[in-house]
Amino acid sequence: MEIYVDDMLSKSGEAENHEVNLKECFENLRMNKLKLNPGKCVFRSPKTEKEAQCLTGKIAALTRFISGAGDRSRPFFKAIKKLKEFDWTPDCEQSFQELKKYLQSPQLLVWPVARDVLQLYLAVLESTEVS
Repeated sequence: MEIYVDDMLSKSGEAENHEVNLKECFENLRMNKLKLNPGKCVFRSPKTEKEAQCLTGKIAALTRFISGAGDRSRPFFKAIKKLKEFDWTPDCEQSFQELKKYLQSPQLLVWPVARDVLQLYLAVLESTEVS
């Protein structure tokens, strides 16, 4: 488990161990009388502008772990940027579902290997939209 200020990340080296590791994590929380905010543990489609803003904040915090985060989350930012009434469009929903699928993929986080070569890939995408 890794702790970042007020966030926790539980990882497992092997997929089959993840359930056991999560159980241990929850047992430690109970033993130390710590509670989680269920609102921060749920990942679902935003229904309000405030929930969409919260989603974009979470994506911003995870940007370093999400390949192409800007392109993947563009519809969310467009939805909250509009000066008129908030509208969660079908494009937003499709991007949200694709983002959830991507975040569930096993290639997202991996354990570093000591003395292994670190490769950094950089991609710059051009957007035709004006900010």
